[in-house]
Amino acid sequence: METYFYNNPQIKKWLNQIIERIFTVCILTGADSDEEFQKGCQIVMKLTSLLKDSSTIPAEFLTDGVKQLLEQQLPDARVIKNFPEFQVIMERMLHEGILKATETTQKKEDFNSDSAKEVSYIEGVTDSRPVDLSSLSMTNSDIQHIKEETRVKAEVQVLAEDLALAEANNQALTEALEQAEAQAKADAQAFAEALAQTEKQARAEVLVLAEALAEAEAQAKADAQTFAESLAQTEKQARAEVQLLTEALAEAEKQAKADAQELAQAKADAQAFAESLAQTEKQARAEVQLLTEALTEAGKQAKADAQELAQAKADAQALTEALAQAETQAKANAQVLA
Repeated sequence: METYFYNNPQIKKWLNQIIERIFTVCILTGADSDEEFQKGCQIVMKLTSLLKDSSTIPAEFLTDGVKQLLEQQLPDARVIKNFPEFQVIMERMLHEGILKATETTQKKEDFNSDSAKEVSYIEGVTDSRPVDLSSLSMTNSDIQHIKEETRVKAEVQVLAEDLALAEANNQALTEALEQAEAQAKADAQAFAEALAQTEKQARAEVLVLAEALAEAEAQAKADAQTFAESLAQTEKQARAEVQLLTEALAEAEKQAKADAQELAQAKADAQAFAESLAQTEKQARAEVQLLTEALTEAGKQAKADAQELAQAKADAQALTEALAQAETQAKANAQVLA
């Protein structure tokens, strides 16, 4: 099929027209889109009929063959990606176009078969032996054959008129397809110009992006250099601080050892002081015991002395009373004597 394709420029032309129709359907909407779709199906029908009549490819592989030829003519995949419905529309257009072509071919085959049967029947009637009019006797079967012959002739006439009408329609369709092809070329030209403008704009944006990227890279390098210098300075400062910390730690360790020695001496002194304190406490307890005993004895003596003092006070009180009484008696005696 590919060899036949390369030897027939008409096939390549139709393939390009089908692709243009698919793009047009993707762009348009509503009735205009449906009209372009049907135009694409008509071109698929023409291509299918040509391939079916001119190649030896089996009918069951015809769809795959047409699709393969169409895919070989598709533009760059990046263009097709801008039309998400492209693949779906292409599959529908190929399916309906090939189906219609198959149905049309089948109708033609049926028509040719019926025509051949009619011609054979008429020839059979024409070539038959002359009938003896004297012995002619028409039966119902003969009348039925004549009616059937008349019906077939009428149907042949109708089919001939339908075929003429179909040819006229095909002519009109061809003119419409040529007009649509011109419109599609104009649309394709506009699309190509828009695509070129978009590509130009994209290149400008890529250039701006590249410049911004280069500037960002230069800034990143400068930042990296500054960070490296800052890191080196920080590392130097950290090393100095680590040195000071090491020295301070060594001094603290030395001081800790001295403090440990002093603490050991203090513990020894505390032990000796504790022993001395225990001895002093023991002696103090003995002295307290003696003092307690002395105080107890002194308390007893104080009680005895207090009792003696109370007795002395009582004696003095009695003596005072006796003296007062004697003085009163003396005054009385003196008065008497006077």
